[in-house]
Amino acid sequence: MIASVLRRGAAVALGTVLLAGCDVTCSQLEDDPVMARGTTDAKRMLDAMRWRNRILVVASEAPDEMIDRQLADIAVQATGWSDRDLVTILAFRDRGFLVEDASGGMAAAEPLGAGVADAIRSRFDLAGEGFEAVLVGKDGGVKARYAAVVAPEGIFPFIDAMPMRIDEMEAGR
Repeated sequence: MIASVLRRGAAVALGTVLLAGCDVTCSQLEDDPVMARGTTDAKRMLDAMRWRNRILVVASEAPDEMIDRQLADIAVQATGWSDRDLVTILAFRDRGFLVEDASGGMAAAEPLGAGVADAIRSRFDLAGEGFEAVLVGKDGGVKARYAAVVAPEGIFPFIDAMPMRIDEMEAGR
């Protein structure tokens, strides 16, 4: 998935890719080529998901008990997760993961580089030390923030009340 997402996003102009939606300056990108590449790759990935997926971005220093609980809660509700076009991105300090198959948890996760994870954390203002999560809508905007593990049953009604989701349900998706 990552490779195909990156290929689809390759046509995006470099200047737009590097700066749109990111909280970094041109000098920071010039000084840190890893950050520049991570920002580019993250932007491409998020652009490819826009209008297709909702995303729960979960950030923490490193994999821990809260991450395990979040993934387990999602796995129990994998069908509902998939019905709402949700994917999960785990963004740790030293690496990240894309989880498209909610039932598979970490076993189904695709690795993301540290630069991509950092760029995603920056994009969604997830710079804290502990567990944080944001729900990102199909339009790419942050819809909700969570400071603790959030049950899918707590997210689903919120999503189901969104106009785009209402249209999806009426269309029988």
